[in-house]
Amino acid sequence: MLRNAAALLALIAAPSFWLMSCGSSSDDDGSSSGTGGVPGKGGDTSAGSSSGGNAGLSGSGSSGKGGASGGSAGTGVAAGGVGGTGGTNGGASTAGRAGDAGNGGTSAATAGQSPGGTAGAAGEGDGGAQGGPLPPALTWKQETTSGAFEAIWGTSPTDIYAVGQGGDIRHSMGDGTWDHQSTDTGAILTGVWGSGPDDIYVSANSNFILHSTGDGEWEHQDVTSGITFNDIWGASASKVYVVAGASVMESDGSGYWEVNGSAPGSTMALAIWGSSATDLYLGGVFTNTPPVYRSTGDGKWSPQAESPQRTINDISGTGPDHIYVAASGGTYFSRGDGRWTLELESTSFPFDSVWAANREAVYACTQDGTFFRSNGAGTWSEPEVIDDSKGTLGCYCIWGTDPGNIYVCTAKGIYHGTSN
Repeated sequence: MLRNAAALLALIAAPSFWLMSCGSSSDDDGSSSGTGGVPGKGGDTSAGSSSGGNAGLSGSGSSGKGGASGGSAGTGVAAGGVGGTGGTNGGASTAGRAGDAGNGGTSAATAGQSPGGTAGAAGEGDGGAQGGPLPPALTWKQETTSGAFEAIWGTSPTDIYAVGQGGDIRHSMGDGTWDHQSTDTGAILTGVWGSGPDDIYVSANSNFILHSTGDGEWEHQDVTSGITFNDIWGASASKVYVVAGASVMESDGSGYWEVNGSAPGSTMALAIWGSSATDLYLGGVFTNTPPVYRSTGDGKWSPQAESPQRTINDISGTGPDHIYVAASGGTYFSRGDGRWTLELESTSFPFDSVWAANREAVYACTQDGTFFRSNGAGTWSEPEVIDDSKGTLGCYCIWGTDPGNIYVCTAKGIYHGTSN
């Protein structure tokens, strides 16, 4: 995504950062019984305590219908419906977003971990789901001391690309070394995506897309003069999309790009992501129209009326019912039903990046370099500073191969986070 350098400089003098997590932000795996609710609906109460769970932020608080600790599983993932909480014997039991847990969950609650379980997309529960533990904490190491990077992506732990200002493309084999690759441009490179190690695309704040077969050489695929690009994503080698102003352009992999509709009322789109070629999301600058748009791939982009009234800087997800956006005022979640729930709020620095490794590991980062981890069920970690020696770091993208191997790209280089 294209960043505004002037805005970033202005934010260096901004007031101290303050954040609120809408779920609990504890890493504690200790026991904690719920504060309200009736005995667990799906659990076997003969096997353990069946106190209710904490109410979710959208729940009524009157019934945290989770399985009892030690209880049986209930009806499983497809049930959807009520929100569950963990039991009392050691499971994570903090409140999360409402209705995310199924009717008892996917597995029996155990003494070591007793979540209510995850739900089908149709869940509309009145209790709070907390899911499992947070992904592991990370120790950060700066791997490049120069370069201002906008996007990062890879195919494996040994094949990673980062792109940024001044036409800068770096490639790493995961060994901490990042090699320059020539691009024959000084344009800001705004996004990177590929269908595999021999098919990589880079969007530019200019009228071309870069393409490589993985050999370190980059072809310029030109489009009409005056068009510039802010982000890129693809569903497959033959379905690649770039954001161009308020429009989207698509390629079938032949090098030819054509318009695939535009966001009505939008002034500038900044991010694109999809769960498939028939489930696409576009986010952009908030004006007086919703900043999030959805398309089934037919070139028609419909505004989501209940999307955040904030500028959308990034989009990521794990499927059609598990989607996040990073926005100027916080990080929001949607089940794909057009409604967006605020999970982290910022009153100072905007969230510039969000990335979901899987349904139980989601990450977000603010413009000053503050990092957060989530279990994907509404519970987020306390704020974590990537590098407090750098001042306002600027954290513009996140990517990794697993929850213990995460990269972030910043205005002051690339950082690599590994689990303790």
